[in-house]
Order: sequence, then C-alpha cells, then structure tokens
Amino acid sequence: CYSEANDFGVQLRFFKYKNTSMIGDAAVKIGTGVANIVSVPSVQGKSRMPQLRINGTITVVQLGRIIQLDSGSVTLFMQESNVSNSLVQLFFQFKSGATYTTEIRYSDSIGRQFLDTSLG
Repeated sequence: CYSEANDFGVQLRFFKYKNTSMIGDAAVKIGTGVANIVSVPSVQGKSRMPQLRINGTITVVQLGRIIQLDSGSVTLFMQESNVSNSLVQLFFQFKSGATYTTEIRYSDSIGRQFLDTSLG
C-alpha cells in the first residue's frame, strides 16, 4: 500500500471461519497515505460502525458527507446500504478514475462483521 508509483493500492486481511476465509480488514492506499477499514469481530458489530483510520488516526465519517483525502487526490463517501445484512458502503474515488468500494456486512451465523469489496 505504500507504492509511490501510483495512487491506488489495496491490501485485504482475512479471518478464518470454518472451511473458508472472509475479509475482516482492508488497507487502501490514498495517495501518499493509507486508510484502514477494520470490521468489528463480535456480535457488537451488528449495530456498531466499523473503525476507519486515516494514516493511523481514528476518523469518524458522517453518512452522506464527501471527504477529500490526500489534498483532493482521493474522495471518500459513505452511505447507508439497502442490501440485507449490510450496514454501510464506503466509496474511494481516485484521481486515476478507479473506484474502490467496501460494503460492511454483518452475519448472524458467524456473529461478526465482514467486508465485501469491489473495484470499478
């Protein structure tokens, strides 16, 4: 995630559940910095927002608010999700045109949050 050659990079961190792996955390390169999205690994995650850190500092993002990161090279937007068992969606729009989306979901069967990601 610390490549200076481009403005985009993602690292995913997995956790084991039975015979599969699920995404628990993501580190997203935001220009010269890093945003970390950390899911809540307990039943408290059903109602708690995931932790978001920008360059190591816990950051609170209000739903519907647009935040410019890294001097405007990356735009962050968070909205409520209309998908079942989903809490929120975070959208990172990069100056290169790439969009990275993370949907924070909660599973009753595993009792914790997990991340669903896409790149567009």
